[in-house]
Amino acid sequence: MAPRATPGAVDNAIEITTFQRMAASPAPLPTIDLEGSAAFFQGPFQQSAAWVQQKREEMQQILEMHDRQLDAHELVTSEFVDNLSALLSPSKPVDIENSIDMLEESEDKLRRDLARLIKLAEQKMRGAAGEPELIVLINEAIKGFSNRYRRFAAMLRDARWNLMANRASKQPSAGVGPVHGRGEPPDHPEPA
Repeated sequence: MAPRATPGAVDNAIEITTFQRMAASPAPLPTIDLEGSAAFFQGPFQQSAAWVQQKREEMQQILEMHDRQLDAHELVTSEFVDNLSALLSPSKPVDIENSIDMLEESEDKLRRDLARLIKLAEQKMRGAAGEPELIVLINEAIKGFSNRYRRFAAMLRDARWNLMANRASKQPSAGVGPVHGRGEPPDHPEPA
């Protein structure tokens, strides 16, 4: 009679299979909602104190939404890196290059999105010339949105570097080059 698998062993096998599949063909990681940030800068800006206060409250709601998204994404990304790192071992190589590339692409996209958002804000800033309350509001929005985008980009960068460091420590590549007996020696003239 074959030994019975314990429920934990089955769960673990399913989990490993899932993360091996993620490593082979990763789904995009969640990103911050650009539309909410961009929507803030849409439409005409008005000069009334009540309108400025309403926009400031709208900005706070968007920033709070970004904070919730960031907290959730940090947990998902951290778990993703931890689970992929747990699969790595010298005896059973796992290709995680796609996952590393995905993290880098997500980080690059986030930086492009931030640049587009700042361009929108700059357009509004030009239209608000001579209106100090609007300029202060736009500056607050740029600072708040930029901080969230940069925090998210830093989280993606750190996750990518952690994954690469774990791969390097758990799956070291074979040495290449003249020191390891492979490759061509450098073109140095022989000493006379």
